[in-house]
Amino acid sequence: MKKTICFFFLLIASFIATAQSPNRLPTFLIGTWKVDGKETYERWQTVEDLYLTGESYKMVDGEEQVTETLTLKVYRGKLIYTATVPDQNDGKGVEFILNPIDEKTFSFENSQHDFPQKIIYKLIHSDILYVQVLGEGDQGFSFHMYRQQEEEKTPSGLGVFSMSLAVQDLKASYEFYRNLGFEHLEGAGSIEQQWMIMVQGDKKIGLFQGMFDNNMLTFNPSDARPIAKKLKAEGFEFAYAIGLDKEEGPCSFSFSDPDGNLILVDQH
Repeated sequence: MKKTICFFFLLIASFIATAQSPNRLPTFLIGTWKVDGKETYERWQTVEDLYLTGESYKMVDGEEQVTETLTLKVYRGKLIYTATVPDQNDGKGVEFILNPIDEKTFSFENSQHDFPQKIIYKLIHSDILYVQVLGEGDQGFSFHMYRQQEEEKTPSGLGVFSMSLAVQDLKASYEFYRNLGFEHLEGAGSIEQQWMIMVQGDKKIGLFQGMFDNNMLTFNPSDARPIAKKLKAEGFEFAYAIGLDKEEGPCSFSFSDPDGNLILVDQH
């Protein structure tokens, strides 16, 4: 019996050590991510399965403009995140060392740097990241990033699908969907704000109290403007449209299907 218990605790200890190992690369970063509400992206790739390289860039007049290069590699038993910004720090990278939190949260820290002192990546689910950039006293800013799918590169791609639900009691609806296995998307609304986004894997539901009368089908493409142009040419009438007159940035429009169901196309 003692041998069984001892073996069990060794397994648990081994699992915890593996989950928080400073040598474990956050391979979930591999791919291209878009910052919510901005034409700003972060792209990561693996180099011979030894380390990760990345870059932050903006889209300007259809061209990528790199603003920062990144690396993630193990050195002397520590996972080090290095950020290099052109024309800053004499072209030298700034290093941040991993402070293990859990298997889905990677906090890279450098208390000697002015700002930031922490860069935290938290995997909400496979296609959503929550990023915090913090300075002294954990003051700073945060944002969500969404994985860019290959199919969204075509103008016709409607992107991520979700349901936007008009609810009478947000707290009651939150508890209901939480019992179905949904989780609150961190940073996406609150009880006080009277709206929340709930996720379960790649499924997403928006709960909105007092904001609209009927439920909506919602699509979040990477580029909504070509879709709007195509639908307009085919005779669709929009119930409302915001931001379509601008060349970039967030925009949205809505219309109804033949049965009167409202459809929202929303580019973050």
